[in-house]
Amino acid sequence: MASFPQRLYDMKLTFEEKKGRYGLSSSMPHSLRKESHQFAKWSSAALQLDRGMRYRRPTQSTTIDKQRDCIAAYAGFLHNFMGIELKALGLRFYSHAHKFMAYISFLVARNAGQGHICKHISLARKVNAYLATLNPSPSSEDERHTKRLDDWLGVLEAQIFLAIPKAPRAALPSFDEVCHWAEVLSEEAFHRVKSEEAEFGRLTSWKGARMVQDAIIARLLIGTDLPPARSFCIKTSTHPDFLPDLSRCPDPGCRTPGCKGNRFILTENEAALGDEEPCDYFDYLCGEDEDPLPSYTVSFIYPHHKTARGDDTRTIRCTIPPNSILADLLALHILRGHEIMAPNEPALFVSGNPKRSSVPLRFSDARFGHYFKTLVDEGMRRGLLSSYIRATDARSIFVEEYMGRKGMEPGEWKRIWEYSA
Repeated sequence: MASFPQRLYDMKLTFEEKKGRYGLSSSMPHSLRKESHQFAKWSSAALQLDRGMRYRRPTQSTTIDKQRDCIAAYAGFLHNFMGIELKALGLRFYSHAHKFMAYISFLVARNAGQGHICKHISLARKVNAYLATLNPSPSSEDERHTKRLDDWLGVLEAQIFLAIPKAPRAALPSFDEVCHWAEVLSEEAFHRVKSEEAEFGRLTSWKGARMVQDAIIARLLIGTDLPPARSFCIKTSTHPDFLPDLSRCPDPGCRTPGCKGNRFILTENEAALGDEEPCDYFDYLCGEDEDPLPSYTVSFIYPHHKTARGDDTRTIRCTIPPNSILADLLALHILRGHEIMAPNEPALFVSGNPKRSSVPLRFSDARFGHYFKTLVDEGMRRGLLSSYIRATDARSIFVEEYMGRKGMEPGEWKRIWEYSA
């Protein structure tokens, strides 16, 4: 392997180079966008036999988006630090061992995490496997080079994994603390609803609707009312009003005929006793009717969660506890809030204000991360949270608390979900 680098390069970076953005986004050249699109099609196709055994499973849509981000990052490094012209950029640079080693050295110099660096190396191996399929008649020398390159990348990935320790997890707030934060968000949302009901007869403002959605997302992620939902489920949930007209599942990776994707269902309740009618939902919320039976029950169906992609035996079905704060907030959001925030958007939860921005309303990974960060930053500013948490941290806090209280082994807590038969 004499033609391949044997050590990381010693890279001295300025403070700005260590902390600044370097990837390409809107400036990615058309030729590289086209190549990336073709690679994504090859990766995600259900039947693509030249992927071989290692990549026999199709890549899910969420992973495809992350791989595009990685390609844009490597291309940005090549352009901004290696002097490669934009129009010359292409996937072929993944087969240039010295340039790719320079990029890995750059990531190490920026103190990138072990998992982040290994993710780029893993993608490089897959891209090179794809590039090899584009040559229908490779010479024996081409085949030897492809094999040696993959072996070299494999050794690099393994040694990076061993050489760079996993960063210790920062101290996280307690479960009680994050639950209190969610309760405050909920109380403030209800107060806003009652104020607008008293003044205008109904919830009318985007701010009020956003406060309701903030409280719902916090409660769903933290697990205040039921086991925490994954952020993917929240981002991809469809509003009940749009389900009848849905011709195909919103998840691009779903291949189950007739699947409606992740969704919430609103069901009108029958009277609990005799001919008694349930109260008006918004009278109930605003305390004008003390009937304990609200008009609606809220449930959700998640055929797509984690690695499950439409297998009905793994579909999560759950009814939100009736008369719970989460059920009240969800019914309010489904019936009123969503119409205020995004009346023409099928996604149940949205990222922005259509009157102030042209950014798509449906959550992407980046927009959801920014949305939740803004929510947490405000909680820290107000002293409701002692430290920063990501959406995945909220789930970890719940799991540790639940296992601690129940004395369960890791993994067992998942059985409290109600799976379909």
